[in-house]
Amino acid sequence: MNKKIIIFLGILCCIAVLCAGCVSDAENTDDISEELAYFYEICKLPHPSGNTAAMQNYLISFAEQHNLPYEKDEAGNILIQHPGTSEKTIILQGHQDMVPAVEDGYVFDFNKDSVEPYIKDGWIHAAHTSLGADDGSGEAIMLAALSSPDLKDCTFSCIFTVDEETTMLGASSINPAWLNADALVNIDGEAAQTATISSAGAITFSAVFTPEEKTVPENRKWYRLTISGLLSGHSGDDIDKGRLNAIMLAADYLSGLEDVQISAITGGTAKNAIPAGCDVVFTTTSDTAAGIEDWLAAHRAETDPGLTLTIEEAKSPEKAYTAEFTKTFLNAVLAAPNGLLEKDEYGPAVSSNLGVLTNENGAIEITCLIRAAVAEKGKETTEKIADVYRRAGADTTYEVLGPSWKEKGDTKLMQVTDNAYLKITGEHVRFVSIHAGLECGHFAEKNPDLMIVSIGPTTENNHTINERMNLETFAEVKAVTFEIVKDFCNGA
Repeated sequence: MNKKIIIFLGILCCIAVLCAGCVSDAENTDDISEELAYFYEICKLPHPSGNTAAMQNYLISFAEQHNLPYEKDEAGNILIQHPGTSEKTIILQGHQDMVPAVEDGYVFDFNKDSVEPYIKDGWIHAAHTSLGADDGSGEAIMLAALSSPDLKDCTFSCIFTVDEETTMLGASSINPAWLNADALVNIDGEAAQTATISSAGAITFSAVFTPEEKTVPENRKWYRLTISGLLSGHSGDDIDKGRLNAIMLAADYLSGLEDVQISAITGGTAKNAIPAGCDVVFTTTSDTAAGIEDWLAAHRAETDPGLTLTIEEAKSPEKAYTAEFTKTFLNAVLAAPNGLLEKDEYGPAVSSNLGVLTNENGAIEITCLIRAAVAEKGKETTEKIADVYRRAGADTTYEVLGPSWKEKGDTKLMQVTDNAYLKITGEHVRFVSIHAGLECGHFAEKNPDLMIVSIGPTTENNHTINERMNLETFAEVKAVTFEIVKDFCNGA
């Protein structure tokens, strides 16, 4: 045989072996489940927040193909009804949009390109982009339910909302008549074997100080204080983990010095993130070199072993705040409630995060994000914080961003959900509270009698290029959802 032919055949064999390995690694997708097939269809559709027209057209075509009644409202929400013979009605709900994230240097347009999913080691990923399992998984399960012969006699509806990831426009503007049902299952959870029965409402709080600036005293050294090395984190998900707040630490250190005057102070980057850094220009009559190591030893926590405090000499500013105002300001920062404030049996119940501190045009502005599972608690906490800052001379304002939601006792829907998990997985479900906002808050506000739970498959690294969804739990949640619908419609 010709030597070149032999080499060529050898190369072909190598390629065949490599390809066989790839197929094995990605798992055979020739015979996939119905919910996964729908998920693949969703991945083909551009649907970043603010641009879900293609998704809406797809949902309408689906409803028409299956002869199901549907409605579309001005916001772009889609309601698809599944008429049946059961008297009780239940709603399945998820959102149309996804968070767009793309790998640095990779060319991808979320407004027209398709996400490329692949399976590896029992997880579904996306090539170079976010996956959109949040909340493509929920939508896929809902479409499977609407088209399943197993649920042909059940009366239920599916609501597909818009822009959950940005403004919650869909949930906040939805027609209350769409929520005329006994129960609602939100399929937007992130952890299998759990069911959320409470989510926090959010309030943005602002305090603005506008003190008169004075000419700085002569013959005083000025310094720059920098707090760094903190882990930071989400002000809802991570507020109970004991992570340190750089702004609070800076205030604590400075309040221990004598005759302190501030000329500039900034810290934090977002109201919903625990501040990782803070920077202050100040003067003091104390010895700044003394006691730093002792202070660090007293404040460094297991959560933030990288805490660093540095002080270096700085150029003398032209003006600064008086020692009296500086003391009043620092005391207010330390006195205002911050961090995890209350817990209940399900987790964090009330918190406040001093997230951003800015210093511009002679004014100091503090921005906090208050979260609470019960609306009244959020308002009470906001008023306590406002009272501290008003007494210190600040002007205060606040804005309610989203309603809280908390189920009332052990509802029938909770019992049905637990029974469904027990039947499908062999284990009871764990009911939890999340310290962040869900669309459920808007639904509960519009229909206070509506029983609600939120479930979903296990997903990780949501909103990033490393997002992935566990396939086994995806199938489990689909089966659990079907059981909930059947059990509820059969008179639960």
